[in-house]
Amino acid sequence: MKNYKKISLIFVLYLAVFFSAIRMDDYLFDGNLNQELSTLKRQHKIDDFEIEKSTQSFVKKKYSMQLSYSSEDTHAYPRTIELIRSPFSSRKVSIEFEK
Repeated sequence: MKNYKKISLIFVLYLAVFFSAIRMDDYLFDGNLNQELSTLKRQHKIDDFEIEKSTQSFVKKKYSMQLSYSSEDTHAYPRTIELIRSPFSSRKVSIEFEK
């Protein structure tokens, strides 16, 4: 009976650490994505942005970014960018616009 309790406790602790790590990873990625889009806004490459986040599967997240541009760049770049991200994938976000 004691072994069962120890194994159960270890399993619960493992799950708690795993889900905490996923939440921290999401938090870091969200911040990096927001920072990258804010940088593009400060550089006047985009006028504004909006990020919608949804759950694709149990651990995958889907990001839909709505971008607005100045009138001269309206047709040069996409208005919507979608990104599907697995946990513990790249935390660094880089978006480049080339003419």
